Amino acid sequence: MDTIIIRNILDSLADCIIVTNSDGDVMYANRKTKEILGYSFDELREQGLGLVFFVRDENYEFNQILTNAIWNRAVNDYTEVDYFPPDGGKKRLAATTSYLMESNSGKTQFIGFVAIFRDITEVFTLRQKEKKFLEDRDRVATEKMRSLNKLAMG
Repeated sequence: MDTIIIRNILDSLADCIIVTNSDGDVMYANRKTKEILGYSFDELREQGLGLVFFVRDENYEFNQILTNAIWNRAVNDYTEVDYFPPDGGKKRLAATTSYLMESNSGKTQFIGFVAIFRDITEVFTLRQKEKKFLEDRDRVATEKMRSLNKLAMG
């Protein structure tokens, strides 16, 4: 398939995609990367992942996703994590990371790494609200039952 078509497909996705080579250099990042992570492909390529992400202490858990995926050579590893973009605020991201391997003449070697990030902030917030609502409902039901039991005992 033509490289231009593949890039257009990747750029049309709603998720952020970052691809590195075996040296950790950013080889590709789609358009959504700027919107989701706050950095463009050019910024990531010029500064590298280390200077962009690893210098911010508040993104320690986010950074661990990248580090663990590379260190553990994980394939299709899924994690949800908070992320603090450079412009402030907080996002909840779903991260899928994968170690890229190539087989040549029966020999397998590491060729890179891919990370896909989806902004799930709204879904996460709704799940938290639903969880709190259910906890409150259960608490009220329990208190109601206690009250009815006291009334019946009286």
